[in-house]
Amino acid sequence: MNLMARYSLSLEDFGDPARGRPSQVERAHAAEIARVRGEAQAAGYAEGFAAALAEAETEERAAIADLRERLADAAIGLADARAAAVAALGPVLAAIIRVAAPQAAAAGLADAVVSAVSERLSATPAGPLVVRAAPAHADTLEAALAAAGLGAAAAVRPDPTLDGARACVDWAGGGAVCDPEACLAAALDTIARHFAPPEERTRDAG
Repeated sequence: MNLMARYSLSLEDFGDPARGRPSQVERAHAAEIARVRGEAQAAGYAEGFAAALAEAETEERAAIADLRERLADAAIGLADARAAAVAALGPVLAAIIRVAAPQAAAAGLADAVVSAVSERLSATPAGPLVVRAAPAHADTLEAALAAAGLGAAAAVRPDPTLDGARACVDWAGGGAVCDPEACLAAALDTIARHFAPPEERTRDAG
């Protein structure tokens, strides 16, 4: 071996076993191992993150589905409770109104007559007015007109042909009928139809 070859060999890095310094080949091999290990760790982390995210999304979807189901059950429960309450309340309310209807009609008759007389006098002040009512209501209507300052403008006449809480206000060439009972009957019919089962409301509407 010539001098130049010996010099070249002396420059090659074979490490120094005595000093524990790794050779260039060993360092390159260690770097490659570290790179592969790092890539494997990164891939494992990414795979684990993706799996955790998928699991979280699955759990979230399940929670949302469960919430929707609970809300639907609650809505059905509320609807059933409302239907039961309506079914129980309807007959009670109708019975109360029917019991109170005669008193309510009688109380409303005086107000209706006073309003009708006032409106007629405002439209045409001249001319006598006559209020006809069932004998049982004549005194009450006369007192109501007097209290409203209309006693001199309208004379109350008992009329046996009129029954219940009904009255007629007559003037020359016309008249008006005050019938609170008819109004209450219409209200009772509306209440009955409101609390009727859906199929009956549909049949009535058709």
